[in-house]
Formats: sequence, C-alpha cells, structure tokens
Amino acid sequence: MEAAIWLIRRACAADTSPMPKSTSRSTVGPPSLANLSLWTLAFVMGGIGVSLHLTVVARWVPLSHATSLPWWSLALLFAVTEMTVIHLQIQRDSHSLSLTEIPMVIGLILATPANLIVGRLVGSAIALVFGRRQPPIKLAFNLGLFYLETTTALIVFRAVLGSGSPLDPRGWIATLAAILEMVVLGLVLVVTAISIHDRSKRSGALLKVMPVSAMVSIVAAFIGLLATFALARSPWTAAILVPAGALLVTILRSYGVLIKRYEELQAVYQYVQEGESDTQDDRDTIDVIISGIVAAVKASDCALVVVSADHVTVHRRSAAPETLDRAELEDFAAELSMLAGLRASEPGPAASAVFKRLDVPCAYVIKVELEDASAALVVGPRVGHESEYGSAGKALIETLAASAVARLRRFDLVRRLRAEIEARQEIIRSKDQLVASVSHELRTPMTSVLGFADVLRSNGAELAEDERLEMLQAIVDQALDISNIVEDLLTVARSDSGSLTVQLQAIDLLTEAQAVINSRATRDAHSLQMVGGTTPALADPARVRQVLRNLVVNAHRYGGESIRVEVGSSNGTAYVRVVDNGPGVSADLGDLIFEPYVRSWGSPSQPASVGLGLTISRRLAKLMGGDITYRRVDGETIFEMTVPVAASSGKVAA
Repeated sequence: MEAAIWLIRRACAADTSPMPKSTSRSTVGPPSLANLSLWTLAFVMGGIGVSLHLTVVARWVPLSHATSLPWWSLALLFAVTEMTVIHLQIQRDSHSLSLTEIPMVIGLILATPANLIVGRLVGSAIALVFGRRQPPIKLAFNLGLFYLETTTALIVFRAVLGSGSPLDPRGWIATLAAILEMVVLGLVLVVTAISIHDRSKRSGALLKVMPVSAMVSIVAAFIGLLATFALARSPWTAAILVPAGALLVTILRSYGVLIKRYEELQAVYQYVQEGESDTQDDRDTIDVIISGIVAAVKASDCALVVVSADHVTVHRRSAAPETLDRAELEDFAAELSMLAGLRASEPGPAASAVFKRLDVPCAYVIKVELEDASAALVVGPRVGHESEYGSAGKALIETLAASAVARLRRFDLVRRLRAEIEARQEIIRSKDQLVASVSHELRTPMTSVLGFADVLRSNGAELAEDERLEMLQAIVDQALDISNIVEDLLTVARSDSGSLTVQLQAIDLLTEAQAVINSRATRDAHSLQMVGGTTPALADPARVRQVLRNLVVNAHRYGGESIRVEVGSSNGTAYVRVVDNGPGVSADLGDLIFEPYVRSWGSPSQPASVGLGLTISRRLAKLMGGDITYRRVDGETIFEMTVPVAASSGKVAA
C-alpha cells in the first residue's frame, strides 16, 4: 500500500516547490484550485468512511473468536510499519514496502472493527505527523483514504467470510480478498488525486504499480496470517514474532540500502558515460549536465548559476539563459566565494533570497570554479520515496558536481580549440585567396607588357613613331600597376609585422592629388575631375599618393563613369574625397569592405582585385593621424581620407 502513498506524496511534492520556468507550458492547473480539489476528495473519502462505519460496520456483532486486542496495540503496529518503509528496486522500477497489511490482517481477525479503525487511524497519524512530517493536505488525504480503505476492507472480509471461521481456509480467502480490495481502491483514488493535481500525468503508472503492489500486499497478508495463527494460540508468541519481524525488516532494509547504492553507482556511471559521448554540435552541454544530475539524484530541479566580472547568468533545463546585473547580486557573489569548492552546502540567506527571486528551488548549492568565472550548481529538493538526500545523497551530488566541472572545462577547451582551428583555417583561406587574387592581378598587366615588348622587338622598325610611343606608354602603365600591387603587398606585410612607418611633413594635398591623377592622365583622363584648392596638411606624401591611387583605381574599376576628386579642409582637418556615381557597396557590408580580402564586387572564385587596397589605405590614414570613411550621398559613392592640418612632424610606427 505504500506505493499508493508514495504516488500522492510525489504529486503533492510538486506543489511545495517552485516550478522551473521551463515548465511554464505544463498542463498543471492553478495550485489553489488543485489543493481545494484534494481537500474536497479527502473529506469525501472520510465522509464515506464514516457513513459506512455508522450504517454498516457499527451494527455488526464481533466475531466469536475475536480477542480483546486493544486498539493501542494495533496503533503501535501501524505506527511501526508506517515508519519502517523499505524501498526495493525491481528491474527498472522502484517500489516501497511498509508491511501495513500485517497489522491489517491481525486486526481483521483478532480485533473488533472499532478497535481496528481507531488503531489504524491513530497509529498512521502518529507516523505521518511525527515521523514523515507530512503537510496538512497530504495528511488529510492519507487519513481519509485509510478510513475508507479500512471500512471497505471490513465489509469485503465479512461478506466473503459469511458465517465461517477466519482461521479456516475460507477466512484466508476472505482476508486476501479484503487486502486486494484495499490495494485496488487505494491505487484508484491515488491516481484520481494525481489527475486532479496534474492532468499531464498519465494513468500508465497505475498499470505498472498495481501488479507489484498486489504481490507485495499478498505476501504481507500471508505473513500477517501466520502471525495471527501464532497470536491466536498464545499471546506469548509475540515474544518470538517481534524479534523475527525486526530481523526481517533489517534484512529487507539492508537489501534496500544495497540496491540504492547500486542505483547511485549506476547513475554515476551512466552520467560519466554520457559525458564521454557528448556531441557538442548537437546538444547544449549545460542542459545535458543539468538534466543528468536531475535524473541521477532524483532532484526536483537543477540549475547552473555562473558569476562573471559584471553579470550573473542562470542556466536552466531546456530554457534560454537569464542574465542579471552582478551589482544587484553582490551579496550572493560574496556568499558564493566563501563556500568550499565541490562541497554540497545548504544555501545561506543571500543565496536563498536570490534563488527564491529567480524561482530556482534549492536544497544544496555547490561552488565550482571555471576557467574565467565562478559558478554555483544548484540542486533542488529530492522527489520520490525519500524527501531527504542524506549523507549518501549529498556525497553523490558532490561526485556528480566534480564530473560536471570536468565536462564544463573540457567543453570550454574544445570550444577554444575549435575557435583557434577556425581562425587558422580562415588564415589559410585568406592566403589561398591572396594567391589567387595576386595571380589574377599580375597576369593581366604582365601579359600586356610581354605582348607589347614582343611586338616592339619583332616589328618595331615597321611601326610608326606614334604607335611605338603608345606601346611604350602602355608598357610603362602596366609596369606601374605591377609595381603598385607589389607595394601594397609589402605594405600589408610591414603592417602585420609592426614595421610599417610613415614620415610626416608639410604637404599640399592638392599637389599630391594632382600627381596621382596625372599619372593616369593617358588613361581615362576624360572621366576625372579635380575640385578644390591648395590644402596644407601634415602627412607622408608617398603614403598619401598610395592611398589616393588605391581610391582612384577603386573608383575606376567599380564606380560610375564620372569620377570627381575633391580636396579641402574643415574644422582643422584636411580631406580628399574620391566621388563617383556608381552603384556603391551593399548596405550589409558596411565597414567590412576595409577588412583584408573582402570584396563587394565579383565572385570570390574569380577575384577582380587583391582585396587589400582599402585595408592598406585605412591603416596608412590612421598612421598619419586620420581615417578613411565610406558613405552614400544622393546616389554618389564617397570615400574620404582625412589627415590633420597641424601636428608635430616625426616618424610614426605601425
């Protein structure tokens, strides 16, 4: 019968501890309505028991063989059997054995109905109140259930027995029938209570528990029959039965303890095995750790609270992490820092207040040290047969916490290794991309140089003077392009190694811009316009020309047909703007265009440029005390380089 009591204890336990936020979609009804329904069911059972007692049982004449077995002796037996609950593991299911059926059988045969009813109610009440410390709603339900069970068992016993003797075979059948009726009635009412409290619970548990409960009850009933036969012959046989019963209880409890230790070791083994087989790509490691601890120690809930320098993060089962400001939880952080690592401790005032605020149930808190933060593993109250963890349960929690720390550190190490591998792979991809881009960029001008040089060598005498000059100019221009590409590559290499320098001096931005434009005057001169006047600035002239060359080449390649170079100053800053009427850069790239090897035009498999021009230009501009920005205004693309108009000259290193 203890299995039925455990089921309602487990159902009601959920109402006494905060529900995790991850279960907000549960079908559990409002607690006040569920409690009211359970109170109503308890009073209904008690009322039916009283009615059956007064209208049926009270009118019976005691059996002729019934002794004057006092109610207090039955109360003592019921109290002892209710207190000495034995937990047994049968295959994968856990069951409880209280041997309540033994005093029930003795009372059915040897006591008057009134003494049996009073003895069971008083003895059970003493055990439930002072031994198990049950809350009022569970106490009322159990006492109402016991009252109804006892009266109906008496009715079934008398109905089957008829006029026969309870010590004859017919009496044995009557006793077993009464016990079976009591078990079935108790299970049905317990499942009813569970469905009232939580409609998401299915009645499949009834089908699993009923056969085992019936078997245990029948065995206990036979033991009760043997004890009854002995007591019917002589009350002094109790001197033998009591030590024998104590020995039986001790053996069963020892077996239960061994089974429990085996379960704990099995739980630790499965937990460690699951940690070894974690696939970090598919599952949330923290959620797996929390769920594994809940399953291993049969906790109501578990959470991981990570305390970093500026915030506190709460990880729950199957829920998104919750981040809080550490400044609001400084007392909690201070209390956590004083805990001994990997020791299961009861939460102090600050921790209790925080866990209550976060709706995190907590029986124990364990401090764990991570790579860059402190954390608390919060384990909720235990559910199931035992409401307390005990020393063995506490040790199990500490063992699982140590395994959890190892898994968290391993996960962090794996995450860092993966990030480093990805970074190195990105470098390899960048180098491959650089090689492809440089090969493409160098092939075109070198082909032109070789082609024109070969024509001049083979047929130079046959060409007109203007044709030879045009080919020579093309060779010079293409050679300059090759030189510029090599210069950009060397600049990036120096910047990466920290050896890139600029020599600041007074220059005229207009003069430098005009020099860049004139260097390309034989090509696309019709598309370039110069706007502005003399603009003094402090910068490196060679680097300014390199930056402007990259911006102008960029506009020629990807901009519109009209290109305008504007020179001027504003608010103590000199600037050069390269403006074109092209389509511009897609909005999702933004400042990414200044990163190495990023191109917004063309396919990566067919690079249209090295992808370093804007990167180099921004680095050089910042070295000279300025910057390069990109924006779109009125359908025009604007790249603007700024440099200071006044600064002390000198050598600046990257």
